[in-house]
Amino acid sequence: MKTTLIMSALALVLSAACVGFAQTPTRPCGPTATEIFHLRMECKELGKQFDKESEAQVIRRPEIARVHFYAAHYNPQANRCYVEGTTILREDGHDTVIISLHDAQSDEPLPLASTMRSNDKDGTTTFEAGAGDGTSGNDHAAYLKAKAFIDEHMREK
Repeated sequence: MKTTLIMSALALVLSAACVGFAQTPTRPCGPTATEIFHLRMECKELGKQFDKESEAQVIRRPEIARVHFYAAHYNPQANRCYVEGTTILREDGHDTVIISLHDAQSDEPLPLASTMRSNDKDGTTTFEAGAGDGTSGNDHAAYLKAKAFIDEHMREK
């Protein structure tokens, strides 16, 4: 929470510094490379915190094999820290992969986007997806669109 406040304050200061001033070759509006480096490090820490909090919410059952990992990405254009969480579950030959995208600077618990792909023992694959761009559905096309939304936010630009 404290880190979120610090990053929000820094974003406000940086954006206010550019309002009303002409860009100059020596100091363009927006964060410098050094500031971006520090914001990326803070984003990484927010990602670790997010991962730790997500892990604490999981109910553990010994019959379910579970793998969880995350990736944090600071997007300088949006001035946001995004966290992509991936969880892989295996229970009785049934595999499920859940991928979600969160804004680490927001207190909103719901993801900006999420996808779920399940493979049953008989080879049937089911999908569920939703994204902040209005994408939702339980077919492969919705899954691909939501996954593209996640990938777009996590891509280095």
